[in-house]
Amino acid sequence: MLKICYIVLLGFAFASLSQASSHKNIPISEEKWKVVNFWAEWCAPCRKEIPELNQLAKNYSEKKLQVLGVNFDNLPSSETLDIATKMGVEFQILTTEQAEQLNLSYPIVLPTTYILSPDNKVIKKLIGEQTEQSLLEEFKRLNISL
Repeated sequence: MLKICYIVLLGFAFASLSQASSHKNIPISEEKWKVVNFWAEWCAPCRKEIPELNQLAKNYSEKKLQVLGVNFDNLPSSETLDIATKMGVEFQILTTEQAEQLNLSYPIVLPTTYILSPDNKVIKKLIGEQTEQSLLEEFKRLNISL
C-alpha cells in the first residue's frame, strides 16, 4: 500500500512539473492587470519581443500584472506549447478560446498586445514590437501603478 502512495505522489509531482513546463499552470487572474500578446513563430518582431515579455512577467508577476500570450496561428494546444517552449516563452499561453473569452479582437497585424484591466476590459491595443520599458511607460501614461 505504501508503494502505491509513493507512485501516486510521484505521478502528481510529474503532472505538476509537466503543467509548469507547458505554461498551463496559472489561471487568468481576476485581480491583476494583464498584458496579452498575440505572437507567431514566423513573426520576427514577435521573436524579438519574447525575451522582453519574459522579463516583464518575471519582474511583475508577484505584483499586479500578469503576462499572457496567444498563438496567432490557432494551432492545437500541444503544438503551440511545443513551439512556445522552443521559442523560450516563459509566460502563460492562452488557447484561442480563452482569448475569445477575454473578448479580444483577433489582430490583423503582428505583434499585437492588449492591456486589460483586472476585470478584463480592454484598456489599450498596441500594434508592433513592445519592450518591457515601452509597456511600463504605457502603464504610466494610463496612470496605472504596478
